[in-house]
Amino acid sequence: TKIANAKLIRMIRANELRIGNYVNITYLLTGKNRVSTIGCQDIVKINDHMLQTFNYSPIAITKEWLLKFGFIPMHGTNGNHYRLGLHFIMIDGLNDFYFMLGRGMTIEIKYVHQLQNLYFALTQTELTIL
Repeated sequence: TKIANAKLIRMIRANELRIGNYVNITYLLTGKNRVSTIGCQDIVKINDHMLQTFNYSPIAITKEWLLKFGFIPMHGTNGNHYRLGLHFIMIDGLNDFYFMLGRGMTIEIKYVHQLQNLYFALTQTELTIL
């Protein structure tokens, strides 16, 4: 039913986003939608559409997204480690992605916008599709 399906879509608040983050528009689900403006009351502008919280959702991180961002698989790791410059992502199992900070410190990443935000915080460089 609609109510049961609505619970499967994670809502994302505007304060979790930065301009340039990729999100799904709930009724389009293309994954190529970028935030261009962040307003008050959880209203954001995505691809020239002003949308409220329930109209957009995060994109789950996948190996395909890592490749789109330019991460490359590291040889000899069975496809479980990816590298972009000095930054590494480790995949534990099928859907558990961790940004490696060094000396055993990791941060779990579930969504594309989280990776974009973390990467920007560490490098002051936008992480965009190549």
